[in-house]
Amino acid sequence: MTFSRDDAEDITQETFLKVARAIRSFKTGSVMAWMYTIARNILFDRLRKSKYTTPLREDHENSFSYEEYFDEELLKNNSLLELREHLQHLTLHEREMIFLKYWNDMDMKQIAELVGKSHEATRKEISRIMSKLRTMWENKE
Repeated sequence: MTFSRDDAEDITQETFLKVARAIRSFKTGSVMAWMYTIARNILFDRLRKSKYTTPLREDHENSFSYEEYFDEELLKNNSLLELREHLQHLTLHEREMIFLKYWNDMDMKQIAELVGKSHEATRKEISRIMSKLRTMWENKE
């Protein structure tokens, strides 16, 4: 979500520190969803404090390789540079949904649990976001 390995590592470290401090307060439910919520809150806090704008430059030294994470459907007939450009035009929430599905390879049930929506609402939202990305590519041509 940060497009920066250093920022992602900092958030991961802070997440595990908070989890270690709060583990006794965890009651029931999914540990993964609880930990993801903590990480997500840390990310959003950082974004709010810094008025962060996500750098999506080709030469960004800490950028991740998209090729290994996104499936063929998303990349078919499209360059990685175009993908980066189009991801920049999505909202943070839309990018989050796409990253959970394609980057983290989560199924709809897991994503729904993490974002607090129904399975069907999550499936429809990801489908809508994918359509939005396809429209961006079509309009660019």
